[in-house]
Formats: sequence, structure tokens, C-alpha cells
Amino acid sequence: MLPTGQIPTENIFNNKISNLYISATAGNTGTHNIFGVQSAGSLTGGAYSKNIYGNKIDTLYVRQQTGINSTVTAISNSGTTTPSISNGNLINIYKNKISHLVPFGTGATSMARGIWIQSTQASATVNLTNNMVNLDLSSAFDGAVAGVMTAPDAIKGIDIAQAATSNVNIYYNTIRIAGSGGTGFGSSALTISNNTPAIKLQNNIFVNKSTPGAGGVAAAMRRAGATTSTTSNYLPASSN
Repeated sequence: MLPTGQIPTENIFNNKISNLYISATAGNTGTHNIFGVQSAGSLTGGAYSKNIYGNKIDTLYVRQQTGINSTVTAISNSGTTTPSISNGNLINIYKNKISHLVPFGTGATSMARGIWIQSTQASATVNLTNNMVNLDLSSAFDGAVAGVMTAPDAIKGIDIAQAATSNVNIYYNTIRIAGSGGTGFGSSALTISNNTPAIKLQNNIFVNKSTPGAGGVAAAMRRAGATTSTTSNYLPASSN
């Protein structure tokens, strides 16, 4: 699903999205992407809101093939697809159930993400509440395999990546990560890769039972990139 264009309120709810896969050609080095829901930006900009809730998304995968990379994302709020001028000033993502996302590839671009907040409008509010995400590489089947991912953060339950100054509230979510990868493989229940949004975490359960590869880290919460030396955007009201 790829909604685009400016509308006052975008509602995506109560959908069942399942059993989407890619059978890639061997040696095709471009990244193969699967999205359950990808909510892109407004053509003309301006304030608008998004509600993504009650969706069940599972069994999105890329079948094993030599020399490929892939990303598998259940729910994305992103500006990587035209139009992308504005990506909402109020974004509510709640009561979604996500499971069984299986990418394939050994490159840094190969990963699985339950919920990805890639971009928002400046001063936006993002509310991620009561979502359940279960990403277990050991449940791979039908040609998709575990044990080959090598990216340092290859499996992400929630990925907060937007650069805009915004407020991100993450409440009452349950995230479980499991499985294993190759050398350097790592994973996170929550990844925060920018120090501009103000992050508030309350009453979440983050469980990471994955087995990291040599040099990798299995983290409940990861602060990546420029955020590794600061906690300035992690609000004191947080409590988990």
C-alpha cells in the first residue's frame, strides 16, 4: 500500500497484509524492497495527519539468491518516494501486529524493520503505541534463510531515523527479536539514529533474544550514528 498526495487526514486501518515475497535474479546487486504499508509525503506540502492502526502484517520475505541485497519493512512513514515534500505533522501508528519479516543479503543495506519513521514534517508529533512486533529469523521458510545477514543493525523492531525536530512518543509497545546472522550481524528492538527528535519511552517491553555474529551486538535499545555520545533527546519522563 502506498498512499500519496495531500489529504487532511490519512487513515490506513484493519488491513491484513500477508505472504508478499520477491524471487530475485542471481547477481542483481540492486536492493530489493518490500513494504507492507508505505505512507509517503504530500505533493504540495502543508499540515496533515496520519492514522495507521489495527493492521496485521506478516510473512514478507525475500527468497534466497546469490549476490543480492534486500529490505523488508512492515510500516513506513518515509519521504524516499515521490511525492515527499511533507510527511505529516501528526502521525499515529497504533495497535498493529507485525511478524515474520525475512530479508536476504549480506550487505549493509539488507535489513528488516517493523516500523520505520524515516521522515516527518518539522515540529511533528509521532505517537507509536500498543504495537506488537515479533521478528524471528529462525522462522524463515520457502527459500528465505537465517544465518546470512551481516549488517550491524540488520533487524530493527522500531527504527526512528528522521532528521526533523519533532516529538516521538513510544508507549506500550511489545517488541521481540530472535534468530541469528553471520559475522558482524547485530539487531535492535529499538534503534534511534538521529539526535534531533525528542524521544519519550514509557511502558514498553523490548526483548532481544537474537544471537549476534562476531563483532555484532544484540541490543534492546540502540543509539546509532551521531547519537552514540549523547542522550540529550532522550526525555527524563521516559520509564520502561
